[in-house]
Amino acid sequence: LHQAHPAMAPDISVVQVPARHFAGVRRRVKPQDIGKLCGEALPRVCQWVKEKGQNTANSICVYFAHDEAAGEFDVQAGWFITGALEGEGDIVVGEMDAGKAAHVVHVGPYDKLGETWGAAWGWVKAQGREVSKPAWEVYVSDPSQVKPEELTTEIYIPLD
Repeated sequence: LHQAHPAMAPDISVVQVPARHFAGVRRRVKPQDIGKLCGEALPRVCQWVKEKGQNTANSICVYFAHDEAAGEFDVQAGWFITGALEGEGDIVVGEMDAGKAAHVVHVGPYDKLGETWGAAWGWVKAQGREVSKPAWEVYVSDPSQVKPEELTTEIYIPLD
């Protein structure tokens, strides 16, 4: 694994990612409210997916856009799922394309993720790569089971 600790420069690599379906709740939120969105959406979406007869894989947040002027992210908190579904109510579904992505693993508390994201975006720009698709986080650890300093989050930035 390519791990980034808050005090260290992250080890960023290019990986091949498969096409994957996902389901979640999409909202515009301030960075400090992403955790609240996840806490509200993840259990509900997981239950909904299971009621539809599918399984969930890792929980994720997909970042569609960052409105710097408003200080908000257009983000979808949800899960990778095993196949296509139709959305319902405020639960929307999507599919990530297969392709190459910058990848880094953040180990540590969620409130330090911004540092790793910043390093990853800096790396992408330094490589002269273009990005036109949403980036995402995969929550490898369960925060109810792991200490904040041991939380593992994978970051993916799809490369054109």
